[in-house]
Amino acid sequence: MKKRFLTGALAVVMILSVTACNNDREQQDVTPGNVIEQPENTVQQPESVVQQPENKENESENKEEEQTVYVAEYEDILADTYEFIVNIEDKVGPDEGFYGIWDAAIALGDEALGKIAYLFKDINDDSVYELMIGVFDKADGAYTNNEVYALYTLKNGNPELLFEGWSRSMYSLKEDNSFFYHGSSGAAYSIFGTYHIDKNCEMVCDDYYFTYPDDNDPEIIEIYHNKTGSDYREESEKLDITLDDFWSLEEEVAKGTVKLSATAFADLDENIVEKALTVEPAPAPSHIVGEWVMISGETDGYEYTAEEAGIQSEILITSSDDGMTAEYFSKMEYVGTDTLKANLELCQEPLYIGCGNDEWSVVFHVTETTFDPEDEFYATLIDENTLLLRNIFPFDGTLGVSHQTYKRK
Repeated sequence: MKKRFLTGALAVVMILSVTACNNDREQQDVTPGNVIEQPENTVQQPESVVQQPENKENESENKEEEQTVYVAEYEDILADTYEFIVNIEDKVGPDEGFYGIWDAAIALGDEALGKIAYLFKDINDDSVYELMIGVFDKADGAYTNNEVYALYTLKNGNPELLFEGWSRSMYSLKEDNSFFYHGSSGAAYSIFGTYHIDKNCEMVCDDYYFTYPDDNDPEIIEIYHNKTGSDYREESEKLDITLDDFWSLEEEVAKGTVKLSATAFADLDENIVEKALTVEPAPAPSHIVGEWVMISGETDGYEYTAEEAGIQSEILITSSDDGMTAEYFSKMEYVGTDTLKANLELCQEPLYIGCGNDEWSVVFHVTETTFDPEDEFYATLIDENTLLLRNIFPFDGTLGVSHQTYKRK
């Protein structure tokens, strides 16, 4: 079953695609009458003209106050992102919200702190500023003028991730506050379009274009369109255009992206930097007790989210006078379900060097299983609400390694 699990997981990762959409800007007409009347208004209201600099100064002060407020609201996200970039070489893989940051930090190397930046912007005119993390001033000639790796908003006073982007599934802000999206897993499976965010802070798809190989001749690439973000051809309109037309249309939409002023993480507030680099004591081993739900994984270098890979997996850890026990199940779409029961043994050594908990881990001594009998399982807590599971398994005459991240249920 494990071989089928790995093969299925890697296959799913290689063909992932995500949805997207397009929203045209309306342009305002300026009538000749308005142009003629403007100088007259300026002359008739000299006091307003004189007072304007003071108003602008007040407005600037208000904006600075707003920025300070939103830095505080998103402080934990900013601190976690700074720490992630600085310690990128020690990271096994990204958690939710960090896939694009992971890609960029590795590619940029020593320049990552100076290139990856953040800004606050009210995307949907609801008077709540969203937090965007990305690269917002791409070099001239780049395909887009910015790349947004994560977008957060505030719901009930708490940060909530709206979307994340990475190298092959990228979002870029346009002048009208919509988001251009382009994704691909090869020429046969490409997507582009735009999103906008509504007043309820929900992502709304306006237009969605995608390619798909013809069923009878995979050399023929068909182009489809819908306004719902559906991946299904039967829910889309087949367009009578060529692949070159598809690329040209995508490039035209991409031109609407803009360069933005942002704060590099190299200039992050020193108090937040101190918080980011403060090493918290490892959680007590007893805190591993609880229910855990898988959110992401990495198998021999391939990263994926549980949702993308079609995996449902949970771990229940309980404690009694006889020690700790675990019940674990993993269900993968089109593959099947595996389960195990195990007694846990505490070890005073890390899961591996740099895993995030250098003090302890637990070994699963399996008592019942439908996994390969040679599979080995280990776990640790990265923080109070994050469990890291390590699975070592036989694969094609050698050993494979899988790491899965779980959040407390």
